[in-house]
Amino acid sequence: MKTKIVANTVVFQSRVPLEALRILERFQPGALTVCDTEKRPIMTATAARDGSKGSITRNRIVFDPEADSSGLAVLTITLPFGEIADKKQYIAENYGAAIMAMNELEEMILNSVSALERQIGAVRNEIEEV
Repeated sequence: MKTKIVANTVVFQSRVPLEALRILERFQPGALTVCDTEKRPIMTATAARDGSKGSITRNRIVFDPEADSSGLAVLTITLPFGEIADKKQYIAENYGAAIMAMNELEEMILNSVSALERQIGAVRNEIEEV
C-alpha cells in the first residue's frame, strides 16, 4: 500500500482494485481478513458504501466508496489541525501497524480474487442458455 502526503491530507492507495474488494465482499468475505496464528483477526479491509466515508484503525481499513483514476481502492484522511512537526513520523506512529498489516493482506486479497474470478468463469461456462 502506498502512502502519500499532500498538505494536511494523507492518501492510502491499495494495490487492490476497488471492484476486487467488492467481489470478495459478496462471495468470500473471509478473504478480506488476515489472522494471526491463533486465528485472531489482525486486519480487515472493506469498501465503504455510497454515502459513507472510509476510515482506518489498527485492525481495519474501510476504503473510500470511489476508486482512484486507475480503479484502485484508496482512503483519504485529513491530519489533525495544528502543527505536526514531522508528518511522516506521525503517520508511521499512528498508522504504521495498519499499513504493515495491510501490505500482508493485499497479497492475500490479490491471490483470492484471482482464484475467485477463475471459479466464477468456470461457473459461467457451465451455465447453458436454451
